[in-house]
Amino acid sequence: MPVQAAHSRRLCHACFAEIGPRRIITCGFLLSSLLIVSALTAAQANRDDAKLSPPELNATGSALKASPSLTCRVRNLLGRPLSGISVEVRSVETHATITRAMSGSNGSVVFYGLLPGRYEVTVAGGLLPPRQEMQVDAGGGQTVLELPLSQARAADMVSVRQLSLPRKARETLDSAMDAWQKQQWKKARTQATQALSLYPDYAAALALLGFLDLQDGHLETASENLKRAIESDPNLALAYVALGSAYNSMSHYEAALETLSVFPSIAADTWQVHYELARAFIGLRKYALGLREIDSSLGLLKQDHAVLRLARAHALLGLHRDSEAVAELEAIVRKDPKGPYASDAQSLLADVHSHKQQ
Repeated sequence: MPVQAAHSRRLCHACFAEIGPRRIITCGFLLSSLLIVSALTAAQANRDDAKLSPPELNATGSALKASPSLTCRVRNLLGRPLSGISVEVRSVETHATITRAMSGSNGSVVFYGLLPGRYEVTVAGGLLPPRQEMQVDAGGGQTVLELPLSQARAADMVSVRQLSLPRKARETLDSAMDAWQKQQWKKARTQATQALSLYPDYAAALALLGFLDLQDGHLETASENLKRAIESDPNLALAYVALGSAYNSMSHYEAALETLSVFPSIAADTWQVHYELARAFIGLRKYALGLREIDSSLGLLKQDHAVLRLARAHALLGLHRDSEAVAELEAIVRKDPKGPYASDAQSLLADVHSHKQQ
C-alpha cells in the first residue's frame, strides 16, 4: 500500500473514533426527546431487504454442505419472520461465538460445517432472549427463535405497558423528561433515579439514565443501563441506537453492529441508526459500507449536518478518494467556521495537506 494511502487510512480511522457521543448529543443530533417521552417509536412492517443490516456477518461459506448444519428461523411474537437479525452459534461450555450470520428475507439462516454436539443459539450478541441449547447430530438440527418483539402500533403498546406503572412513577419520569428537555441534567438524573426506585423495571427511566450517562461519557454505566432497559422492554427502539453509540465509543464495533441489527425490525428508519452503523463500519475499516450508511443518513435527514459530512470525509479518505474528502472538510469550515466540528475538519485538512507536501 502506498505511504499516502496508509496515512489516509490511519487519519480517517483514528480521528473519527474520537468523536464521542457527548458532542453529538450536545448539538441535539443523536436523540429525540419526543421519542424518549413516548418510550417507543412508531413500528413498521419488517422489510425483506433488511437495508440496515450489516452484510458482513455471514455464516461460514467455505464449509462443505454435506457437513452437519443448523437451521434457525427467527420470528417476532406475532409469528412474522424477522430478517437482518444477527444470529450466533456459541459453545455451550465457554459461550464463545463459533459462527454467526444474518437472518435472510424469510427469517431463516443456515449454519454449515458444525461438528456434532451441543450448541447455544442466541441473537444480537446475547442482548435478546431466547437463548436456546441445541443438539446437532449427523443429520443436523433446526430451531425457532421467537423474539420478544412486536409490530403492533406503538400507541397501543404504550397504553398496555402504562397500565402496570404506578402513577407516581409516571409523573416522576414526566418531570425528569421535562428537565432533560430543558438541559437540566442533574435534575433529570435525580428524577429518573426516583422514578426507577418507584418501579425498578421502568424501561423508559433506565433508558433516560443511559442517555445521560452516554452524554457524560460514562460509557460502561450507560451500556449497562441501556441493556437493562432493553431487557425490560425489547421494543424500546432508541435504546438500541444509544447502546450502539456506547459500543462504538468503546471501540466495540462488532457489538454495535449486532445491537443495531434489531432496530429495523421494530421501528422506522432514522438517520441516527445509519450514522452509528457508519461509525462501526469505519471503526472496522470497512469504509465503503460506512460511506453507504452515511449517504443513507443524509438522505433520511434531507439536510446537511457537519457531523455527517465529517464522517463522510473519513470514509472517503479510507477509500483513497482524497479530493472528495477535502471538499467535504472545506465545506464544513466554510459553512460554519466556528461550529463544533470546524476544528476537527481544519485539523484533518491540515494533516492531509501536510502529508501531500512530503
